Amino acid sequence: MVKHEESKKVSGLMFDCTLGAVFGMVVTLLILYVFSILVSSGKLPPEFGESLIIAACFVGVTAGSFAAVKRRGRGALPCALLCGGAWFLLVLVFSVFGGGAIFDVIKLKLLICAVAGSAFGSALHVNRAGQKIKRRNK
Repeated sequence: MVKHEESKKVSGLMFDCTLGAVFGMVVTLLILYVFSILVSSGKLPPEFGESLIIAACFVGVTAGSFAAVKRRGRGALPCALLCGGAWFLLVLVFSVFGGGAIFDVIKLKLLICAVAGSAFGSALHVNRAGQKIKRRNK
């Protein structure tokens, strides 16, 4: 008799948060790419550079934390905040490899953006989870 091994789903809080952080970083980089195309074509002024970076990071962290919380299914706020922290650690690692300073003013703004975006992503999931339609049994 052949035994079939069940495929084990990799799960856990840290795995879900790391996966959400990587997804959030990809979304952030895609939005930054679109913004750079718009600035280089002249449709957006270059003076809005820092504001566009903050907006892209907020949307990326929100998307990543929403994906992590949706994958996790429970514990929305701790999962989202860990996802935002992992996203910020990815930013710090990329800045160190890029030769930039570890902490400066923009990193502080990105830290605030990571906390606010992750809290917003968890709030999006909590509000979404409460809208299930309950049917009565007759």
